[in-house]
Amino acid sequence: MKVNTSTFLAVFLATFLLACGGGTGADNDSVDPLESSPQTDSEKTIFGLGGTSGIASSGAIQLLVDQVSGVDIDRDISQIAPNSSELHVLFSADNSATQYAVSSGAYVISFDNLVNIVGVKANFNFWVESDFRTNIVASNIGGGYTGHSYVALDGKFIDMLNEIANYQAMFETSATFDSFFSAVDKVVWYHNSGIGSFLECCYPLANLTQEQREISDRYFFSMMGALLYHEFAHYYLYHMLDRVRGQLDPSGLVLYSSANEDDADFLAGVLTAKAGLDPIAAQLLFDLMVYYMGQRLGFYLSFSQVTSSAFVQFLNTSPNYSALATRKQNFLNGYNSY
Repeated sequence: MKVNTSTFLAVFLATFLLACGGGTGADNDSVDPLESSPQTDSEKTIFGLGGTSGIASSGAIQLLVDQVSGVDIDRDISQIAPNSSELHVLFSADNSATQYAVSSGAYVISFDNLVNIVGVKANFNFWVESDFRTNIVASNIGGGYTGHSYVALDGKFIDMLNEIANYQAMFETSATFDSFFSAVDKVVWYHNSGIGSFLECCYPLANLTQEQREISDRYFFSMMGALLYHEFAHYYLYHMLDRVRGQLDPSGLVLYSSANEDDADFLAGVLTAKAGLDPIAAQLLFDLMVYYMGQRLGFYLSFSQVTSSAFVQFLNTSPNYSALATRKQNFLNGYNSY
């Protein structure tokens, strides 16, 4: 999930880019993904499960769910792996995109918990940057960005999610009577007010009781999980390789079909269900991302402008992304498919 401010006017209305769930029951648990997917190179395809039009359009929903229902999840086994010349292009793009990236070292335990609970064993690099605005290459991006071999998340945005989760815990236990919209506005304005990672402004984790921390964890891991799983989906489905094979700029700075983002939203929903996380809390991520970037750029003064506006929710102004309401529905479809 990412928002690039150079094309924000086109995508800000539609953008985005935590006990295991049992899926659809015992039959789901017994599925061997290797029995449902191509096993030989001759059976694999250039663009894998999503083809060029996306998972739903290619009729590969069940195959995708089967693949990620097991353990030791790595990458789409139906796609032909990159050859040496493709790898050269991919790693050159990775090196260019990450040359100024500096890990903050934050949220590593949260990451480990979220990938382990869904059985991810992929060997990819992961880090959280304190604020993408300190990285000249990623300064116009919010949420996360993914290459062929890595996933990077926006620590500033995660800090904000953490404090909103703390608010939810306090509100549900009558420790605060701030309205949800007022709380989100205060938190987002505060965290967007400067560069770098900030401590909480209004709803500190240190003040929470054990009961409140458990509620906060439910919201936080559900939202961070949806964010991480969306970015992991780009890795899992070889989306950078798809760009190279489709002769698109691997930097992602060109317009491309929304199929990749739709598939990432769908798979994020599947993995959220597998992790046993809260889909309602997770879906907050989409609206919060739009507000986080829109407030920073002066488009919104209040979170209510995002959630209550049919214009914001349903207008599709960019081929890169489906409309915001559609993205949330794609996520929920993925959740319900598991």
